[in-house]
Amino acid sequence: MSKTQYFLDRPDMRDAIARAGHARTRAEHTYEKRFAEILEQLRSIGSDRQTRPWTLSVATLDDAVTRYRRKGLAGFMRAALVAPLSLVFGRQRGCARGAAPGL
Repeated sequence: MSKTQYFLDRPDMRDAIARAGHARTRAEHTYEKRFAEILEQLRSIGSDRQTRPWTLSVATLDDAVTRYRRKGLAGFMRAALVAPLSLVFGRQRGCARGAAPGL
């Protein structure tokens, strides 16, 4: 006899298990408890972040930039904007020869 058939044949037992599961869910899986868990995780992440120096490198961003450039519509829009602007302003980006603007 399968478990399914066993519990189909015993509605009182099946309903008792369902009521117990419902009661446990209502007691243990509330929004208050979920948010408390989330806030605790955020606190631990925040305290860890405060002790680590923040760093960013080109290598860290390289994958995201590559994925961005391959996106369908975003890639098309980028190409449609970059091509004419490159003809007008040239392909060099940023300040000439590393000089800061206004200096």
